[in-house]
Amino acid sequence: MLIVAGFLKVSGTPYQAYYESAQAITFLLGPATVALAIPLFKNIAHVRGQVFRVFLVLTTGSLVSAASGVGLVLMCGGSREVAFSMAPKAVTTPIAMNIAQSAGGIPSLCAVLAICGGILVAVTIKSILTWTGIRDARTFGFAAGTIGSGIGAAHAVSFCELAGAFGALGLAFNGLITPVIVQAIAHLWPR
Repeated sequence: MLIVAGFLKVSGTPYQAYYESAQAITFLLGPATVALAIPLFKNIAHVRGQVFRVFLVLTTGSLVSAASGVGLVLMCGGSREVAFSMAPKAVTTPIAMNIAQSAGGIPSLCAVLAICGGILVAVTIKSILTWTGIRDARTFGFAAGTIGSGIGAAHAVSFCELAGAFGALGLAFNGLITPVIVQAIAHLWPR
């Protein structure tokens, strides 16, 4: 990302021109995300009995993620626009950008935050969960998919298929719940 940003700056290319030229890559993110459904389908028996518990935990986690993003920006003196660019950071990038835009955030800033967050999760989650004594593949996958968006869920697939199934579940549920939560927070803080 830094190389691309540096190239855009040095070459004087406006972000809008880059964004329009990168539409093919953005389009390919959709099928890549859908491919995460394969381990979920193969492991549906493991998921069936967990749906209510997963939904409850994910709702709590999504609320904490969005509220802490907004709160952190406010504590640092940031604007409403930046706060609502940070709020959907744990959702997969295309969804996060739409959530940010509808709440009054900056979609391009949100994309950077979502991608950086996903990479950070993919790099650190295994060490963090091992350090805390958590070795369950379902927990690993669910956490990676929920807080690390598509990048985290894809990383969970590399751990094992069961982790990938729960990563896809976390990714999907988070994509459904976070827009509701961010819009509720935005409603409390009108433009």
